[in-house]
Amino acid sequence: MSGTANQANPGSPVSQTRQVSQASQPNQTSAVSKDCQKKAANPRRRWRARLLAAALLCVLAASAATFIPWPEPLGRTAQAFRSYFLEPSGSDKWAELPRLKSKLDANKNGLSDTDDIIEGARRYVQGRPTYRSGYHRGGYPPEGEGVCTDVIWAALANAGYDLKAAVSKDIRANRSLYRRVSTPDSNIDFRRVPNLIVYFKRHGKSLGKTIKPGDAESLAQWQPGDIVTFQNPDHVAVLSDKRNSDGLPYLLHNQGPWASEGDDFEYWQKKGITGHFRFPAE
Repeated sequence: MSGTANQANPGSPVSQTRQVSQASQPNQTSAVSKDCQKKAANPRRRWRARLLAAALLCVLAASAATFIPWPEPLGRTAQAFRSYFLEPSGSDKWAELPRLKSKLDANKNGLSDTDDIIEGARRYVQGRPTYRSGYHRGGYPPEGEGVCTDVIWAALANAGYDLKAAVSKDIRANRSLYRRVSTPDSNIDFRRVPNLIVYFKRHGKSLGKTIKPGDAESLAQWQPGDIVTFQNPDHVAVLSDKRNSDGLPYLLHNQGPWASEGDDFEYWQKKGITGHFRFPAE
């Protein structure tokens, strides 16, 4: 009797409540499932939005580099973004300009020193070392970091020249010419732009500092592999074999935040060209 008493009548209020509760369970489960899916999707959407915003900021900063005179070092950073994102490749418009190459082959690899210097500089910047200044025992910075002068010794090393040893030797023999050197130090002297200017004036060919965009005769004086120094701040770069639509050569250099090959000549030209050299002198 107790068993039958505990069984609810199908028409009773208790039975109807149970039926309503059971009928609503699938809908509740579905709502919970959808809510979980929305929560899982939200982080992905937020990350996509953040990445899109970051990319947009990079493009805006790159575009602004052309029009806004940013204070340093923000100016160099903005210029690096502009060059990297907006003009990653050169123009074929000036492909017919005459090319001058060294007749020397210091490392006996069958390539001219000029081609080796360009290849060495390009290989170095393609490693994307970050701009980080510092003094290093032995002279050379750790892999993955460096400054503008590190592009130069790396380029020349690829052609068979030891810039560190050469600069150190020249300073010892001609101390009075290197006015920025108080105490000779082979670990750092070859990584300072003022010292390189003196060295290349003595052991390279000094060339003109004026360039006219769009003028073939003027542009031909600025050859791939040439070494150019600038001011405000002191800077040095190797000229690339790529040019922009006006014929200005791309620079192989490290202006920060990383080493690069880009359409940066005009930016640095406005700061002032302090030297234009072809190495080795022939």
